[in-house]
Parts: sequence; C-alpha cells; structure tokens
Amino acid sequence: MTAEATYQAAFTPADREVTVIRDIPAGISGPFGEYPADDLDAAERALWEAGYAVASEWGKETVNGDRWCKLTRIPPGTPYPAPAAEEAPADTAEQEQPKATGPTRVDTPEQREADRLTKIADDLEAAAERMSQQASGMYGRFQGGQPLLVGHHSYRSAVRDRDRADNATRRAIEAGKTAERARHKARQAQALADLAAIEALRTREWQRSDFQAGDIVRVRDFRLDTAVTGRYRVKRANVKTLTLDGGGGGMDDPRREYARVLSRTRDGVTVTDPTRPLSGLRRKSFGG
Repeated sequence: MTAEATYQAAFTPADREVTVIRDIPAGISGPFGEYPADDLDAAERALWEAGYAVASEWGKETVNGDRWCKLTRIPPGTPYPAPAAEEAPADTAEQEQPKATGPTRVDTPEQREADRLTKIADDLEAAAERMSQQASGMYGRFQGGQPLLVGHHSYRSAVRDRDRADNATRRAIEAGKTAERARHKARQAQALADLAAIEALRTREWQRSDFQAGDIVRVRDFRLDTAVTGRYRVKRANVKTLTLDGGGGGMDDPRREYARVLSRTRDGVTVTDPTRPLSGLRRKSFGG
C-alpha cells in the first residue's frame, strides 16, 4: 500500500515567502511550491489559495527566522474563512508581540560592502528626488495650462523655459533610473551579507554526521558570489556531499558540498550552527 503524502510549510520573513514541503516516505519528496508572503496572515492566505490549510500552530521562530507548521489539503475553490471577532486586549502593551526579524547582523566584508552600496543608493535616491522637485518647479509659468503665445513678446522666453524644464525632467528621470539600479545592487549585496552572517556565526563546518535522510536543508545554489539558495530534503549523506531530492524520482537529484549548507531542519526545528544542542526537541516530525 502506497504511503500517503503529508505536508508542512516554512515561512521565511527574510525572503518574504512561504514554502510547502511534501513528504512521501516511499517516493518523491521535497519542496512543493513557494509563494510570496509578507507575514503569517499573508502566508496562510497564500497557502489556502494554493490548496492547503494550516493544521497546527506556527512553531517558534528558529535561529534563521523560519517558522514551521503542519498542513492539510483542501478542495480547490474552498472559500477562505472570515476572521473571527477579537476582543480588545485589556493591556495593549502586554499583548504586543515582537515582530519577526531577519538574519543577525555580523561585521563581515560582505556586510561592509552592502552598507557602502546602501549608502550610495540612499544618496542617489535623495539626489534624484531633489532633481525631480526642481524640474517640477521650473514649469511654474505654465501652471494652469498656460500655452505658448506665438508672436507674443513672451514667446521666446517661454520656449527657453519649457526646454530647460524638459531637459531637467529628463535628467531627473535618468537620475531615478540610476538610483534604482544602485538600490537593486545594494539589495543583492545585502542578501549576500545575510548568507555570510549565517556562515560567520557557525562554530564549525557542517559534516556528514550532522545529517540524516529526511532532513530539510537550505543550501547555496550555483556560484558562491550570488545569493541564490534552495531548500531540499536530504536523501543521503556522503563523505563530502549531500545527495538531495530533486523531485524527479532520482533522475535529477542534486549534490551539494557541506560548505554550501546554510541550515538544517529536523523535527520542525531549524539550526544554522551544527553544534547547537538538540536536547529537549520534539522527536515527531511535522511531516508525520
């Protein structure tokens, strides 16, 4: 008899996404869908629209910011339940919960480079905004739809003012595009710095004995100078690499060196440092 698939979800505030993990003990298993979500409410709605309902409380935030829960499948098109009415808290200060935060900030070369690029982007955005405001002010004489009066003594000066304002507007637009490119570059650098922080806080490198079949790992994919990562279920721990479930029944299972591992999730608990104690953790997996 074929084992029934079970599902769990991981919400990652830093990536603003929720990932569905499908687990079939005797078959294909691994990541089964990623959906954008800014918070837990958005994550639950995105999961519902994808055909999953949250079937447990969200777990506590892990070291790298993930929160996990169990899922159950629901029929397509099921209406999303209306939120229940909530009583006003007696003491708002006592009811407030800390917001989810991203990776811990660490003074690394990558973080310093991200800070440098962020400062450049901030300055360029501020300059572009000033240029835009200045260009808008140069159209003052044309407010209210004042036309160019051909043959009037003001015609030549009006044309000059219009041309100056148009040129200033074009320069402001180009400055805005330059600022956008700088901001994109700064965000990429910060994503790299976040990964470098995870690696810098490890007390030792990952090794074969740290993994077992069924673990969920987040790893660096492709080049190490990019922030592209992936989540996979471990199929086998080898001497130098992990064999991961690529979702193709073994036809395209990737291998990743231990140096590329960023975190490991087992029994719903995610760790980014292999020496973190495991005593007291739940032994029952969210997957069943």
